[in-house]
Order: sequence, then C-alpha cells, then structure tokens
Amino acid sequence: QQHSRTHEAKKWECSVCRKLFTTKEYLRKHSRLHTGETPYTCDQCGKTFTFQQSYHKHLLYHSDDRPYSCDQCNRRFKELSTLHNHQRIHTGEKPYSCDICGKAFRQRVSYVVHRRIHTGALPYVCLTCGKSFRYKVSQRTHKC
Repeated sequence: QQHSRTHEAKKWECSVCRKLFTTKEYLRKHSRLHTGETPYTCDQCGKTFTFQQSYHKHLLYHSDDRPYSCDQCNRRFKELSTLHNHQRIHTGEKPYSCDICGKAFRQRVSYVVHRRIHTGALPYVCLTCGKSFRYKVSQRTHKC
C-alpha cells in the first residue's frame, strides 16, 4: 500500500519549496522542515525532533547496544545503514555524484545538502523575520 502511493498523482504543493506530495498529511509533515517545528522531545536528554522517525532513531543512542560490526576494522554500529555508510570509507565508494560540478559523496544526505549550493535553495525559513537559510543549523542558531 505504501509503495502504491508513490504512483499516485502528487497534488499537494509546498508553498515554500514547491515540492509535491500525494497527501495533505505528507505536506503537513514536510512543512515542519521550513517552520522549524519540532513536536517530538527526548525525555532523557531534551533533544527535539521534526519527525517521529528521527526521534525513534535517536532513542537508539541512549542504548549501548551496537549489533552491527565492520568486517574491516571491527568498529561497531547501532544501525545497519550506518555500518553501510562506514564501509564506504574502506572501499572509497562515493555513489552520489553532483551532475553539475562532479563532486562525489559517500552519503546521500551530503549530496542533497551540496545541491543547494547550485540550486540556491533556502528551505529553512525563520517564522519571526522571514529570513531563509540553506542549512537547518543556520535557522536554528539565527537571531532576529
């Protein structure tokens, strides 16, 4: 069912970045990226999160369990995806390449953030003064 939604017509558009979504709910959740809304708070450390998935992932870091081990250096990880990203250090693999400048990246998130340099995208907006930012941390540390 989740996969079939990706083929539905995308008719809900973000007024900030123009990204399209299949449901109003997906758009609502996405809009948190621009507003800085963080409805999830860790009871153990007080850190806040935009998305429930990020919050649940964070909870792993309050546990000492590291079930995934690198076969090259024996470093251990809490998540399989983190192990896979780490293994690219040993292989040198950088599967995400910028089609504009050719710079290559080990992690997709680094590539996505890099692309903003070329597109000029400023997806994080201060609700108080309206100033836009390329990086979430810039919005978070901004003083009006």
